[in-house]
Amino acid sequence: MSQKWARTIWNLLTENWGLKFVSLLLAIGFWFYAAGKEMVEVSRTIPLRIEMEKREFSVARGSIDTISVRLRAPRALLSVVSAGDISAFHRISGIAQGGEYSFRISSSDIKAPSDEIKVVGIFPEIVNVAIDETIVKKLSVQPNFVGDPAYGYRILKDKIGIDPNAILAEGSKAKLSGLDSVKTEPIELVGRTRSFRKLVHVMLGPNLRAVSDTIIDVFVPIREEYSEQTFSNVSVKPLGISSKDSYPELETETISFELKGPANELERLSRGDVFVYIDVTGLEKGSHEIPARFVLPDTVSLKGEPPVVKLDIKKIH
Repeated sequence: MSQKWARTIWNLLTENWGLKFVSLLLAIGFWFYAAGKEMVEVSRTIPLRIEMEKREFSVARGSIDTISVRLRAPRALLSVVSAGDISAFHRISGIAQGGEYSFRISSSDIKAPSDEIKVVGIFPEIVNVAIDETIVKKLSVQPNFVGDPAYGYRILKDKIGIDPNAILAEGSKAKLSGLDSVKTEPIELVGRTRSFRKLVHVMLGPNLRAVSDTIIDVFVPIREEYSEQTFSNVSVKPLGISSKDSYPELETETISFELKGPANELERLSRGDVFVYIDVTGLEKGSHEIPARFVLPDTVSLKGEPPVVKLDIKKIH
């Protein structure tokens, strides 16, 4: 009996298996279609852009710059739409003079990538703005440096190149009256050891508009940072051969002096790394004053005149 029952089940599974497989695929496809068409609601925070119909007026201040919208759309569509794909734009019209105003944001102000996305809620709906006279002002451009060059290097601030070094900006009189300069996009300096150029955009605040070129060519000169360091009581060595049957006797056995060069190299330099000597070759018997000589790394040099070493050339008895 059990064998007959098992055979019956097997026949049910294997008979017309092609038709059964197609039916399974259709069922799965219909399920995904229905799931994708299911309507869902989500909230998104999006930027609010406000413009004036009349160019002689500008928005000096707004109570908000973002709004929260509640959207209703098929699940499959919302899964591929981000907040960056949705924006809010409102144009203010019918204004004859500056002052404080308010307006209501409607669903028609919300721009979405598909008509299937419906706006079912906006918060806040009411926006307060201050409207002022529009002016154009020349603003200097300041580079926006981030971080510092590599250790031992610095920017030559008086050699920085900015072209153009100013832009024309349009906006409300109240906002531009207190503004003299604008910054560029961030310019990364971390770890830099060489001068470089970079094209960057100017960063304007909200409700300001550039009426001239906003692409700035910035030249950033970077050099090794130079420093000075004092070395004290460094021994002086006599080199060479003086006159026949004589020897040098130093009255000045040690000297002090200042060296200049890259800061990181001077920090590593010790008294033992600096060789100081005088050349006594051919000196006659008697007292002498000779400038000291130095053996230094290529990038390090003596600051000022070399110290004078006093010595006597004495006869060998």
